[in-house]
Amino acid sequence: MRPPLSYYGGKQLLAKKIVSLIPEHKIYCEPFCGGAAVLFAKEPSQAEVINDINAEIINFYHVVKEDFPALQKEIMKTLHSREMHRHAKIIYENPDMFDTVKRAWAVWVKANMSFGNCFNSGFAYEKKSGGTTKKIINKIDEFTDKISNRIRMLQIEN
Repeated sequence: MRPPLSYYGGKQLLAKKIVSLIPEHKIYCEPFCGGAAVLFAKEPSQAEVINDINAEIINFYHVVKEDFPALQKEIMKTLHSREMHRHAKIIYENPDMFDTVKRAWAVWVKANMSFGNCFNSGFAYEKKSGGTTKKIINKIDEFTDKISNRIRMLQIEN
């Protein structure tokens, strides 16, 4: 399963290879989860734990786990636009002013619409091909309850 966030420095391209190197286990811990590409690429373990120093990333996973329909509704309404990216930046930089769902939405937008998937970079777009817009539409279509079901038993730390 593809992770819901594309994350700068993430392991999306290496996830299958990394999973093949992980020995049989009952407990899986990902201390610097970011986009959690390896977690989403592997089969569930008896116990799984993720952690990240970025509280907004952790909030995103809490909302996916506990209030998925509300976040999915926000994401389904999202357009690939500079204005959406600007609004997400305001929320991301002022988390105390917004509820958990809006904050999680902002993380999703920043992760998926920023240049290089880097939270502190600008709006990403391809002038000629429109490929970025297609990528966002695919990410929206992939944001299904399979994601929340995958992390239903996940322990989330910060």
